[in-house]
Parts: sequence; structure tokens; C-alpha cells
Amino acid sequence: MKTRNLETADPKVQKAIVESDDRSVVLVGSAILERKLDDLIEKAVVSPAAVDKLLGRTGRGGALGSFFSKIQAVWAFGLISEDEYADLELIREIRNGFAHDVLDCDFNSQDARSKCDRLSIAWRALGTRSLAHRVAFNMEIYTLALLLTQRAQRVTPRTSPARIPLNGR
Repeated sequence: MKTRNLETADPKVQKAIVESDDRSVVLVGSAILERKLDDLIEKAVVSPAAVDKLLGRTGRGGALGSFFSKIQAVWAFGLISEDEYADLELIREIRNGFAHDVLDCDFNSQDARSKCDRLSIAWRALGTRSLAHRVAFNMEIYTLALLLTQRAQRVTPRTSPARIPLNGR
């Protein structure tokens, strides 16, 4: 499944999030959010060619080719809120743990539980902290995907800046 086609409303994606093992849930959920960050960056950048270079789509590693750098960029340019930034960072940390840990990668691990406990947007949306950490993580993915989609829709497309006259010309 290509990252560009991941949408939370896609039945295949929903099935992967609901029925897969914890590692797959984290990796698919993170891929969804990474794509949403791509969409937000695309709307905020002047040139489609520049977007392709920044995101590393031209065959070379782009300056914004990693989940980390995308999160940092949208935060630095004021495209996401502080809560969204903090929760994206937690998801990135959870994703890195699940991607690199051979054995202890499930929502019962102390590290995953601790990070899920700090996902502020999900817990606010759920209105309770009595649900399983996997449920909170899934809610966080769906909620952040929606918020990032809404933010991308609200970004005013950029245009190239006007030339600054030099020597009166």
C-alpha cells in the first residue's frame, strides 16, 4: 500500500488499524499522519517541484524526507498547534520504538503506555482515560488525521514573492 493513498476512511486502512497486530497499527497510523503532513507542506509551498525535492520524491533524500523533519517544519511555520506538535512527536517516538524494537513492541510495554498516556488530543476527544492504550492511539490517529486535513484545507496557497527592485529597477 503506497503512503500517498492512505486515508483513514479507506476500508483496508480501517481493517489494518483495527485487526492488525500492535506494530502494524503503529506503522500504518504513523504513515497516515506522515501523508497528512505531506499534504499540509504541499499547500504551504510555492512550487510543486520544490515540494518534490523537499519531500525527497525526486530520488534523493529531501530536507523534509523524514517524519521528524516534517513535524518540525509544520510546527516552525505555524501550521499546527502546540498540542498537535506534542502529540505528533509522541507518535513519532512510539513509531520509532515499534519499528526498532524486535520483541517489546506492543501497547502493554511501559514505554508505549507512558507515551500514550500523554496523547492529549485523544484523551480529550474520548473524554475518559479508562480505555485501552491501543484505543487511545487509534483515536489519536483518526483525530490528528482529521485536524491535519482541515489545516491543509485552510492554508492559503502560496505564490512566489514579488521581485524586490534593485537600483530602482
